[in-house]
Amino acid sequence: MINLSAIVVGINESKYLEKCFESISFCDEIFYFDLGSTDNSISIAKKYTKNIINHPLVPIAEFIQEKEYKRLKNNWFILIDPDEFIDENLISKINLINFNLLDDVGGITVPWNFYFKGKLLKG
Repeated sequence: MINLSAIVVGINESKYLEKCFESISFCDEIFYFDLGSTDNSISIAKKYTKNIINHPLVPIAEFIQEKEYKRLKNNWFILIDPDEFIDENLISKINLINFNLLDDVGGITVPWNFYFKGKLLKG
């Protein structure tokens, strides 16, 4: 099995955050960047990681992900939004990948589930 890190960036996402963190709990390192939540997002994050960073608000999470991936201890990592989750079937497939054979691969795109205006979407 490969060691994976994960980055989650959010603000006031407590409605979805628990499911997101549960789905990435197989990662051996999780970073949560909070953009100023006033709900219980930080207390939820504390159940899954000690790596909680209060970060100034940015327009999109990618601004943080692009800069902060350098602090991760693992070469392979998951970028996931609080309203997204990884199902058990996909976790099983991820665990079967031999990442050591992927030296010339920069990323892997997988299907994901997320919510938009309260409606489940798949991407």
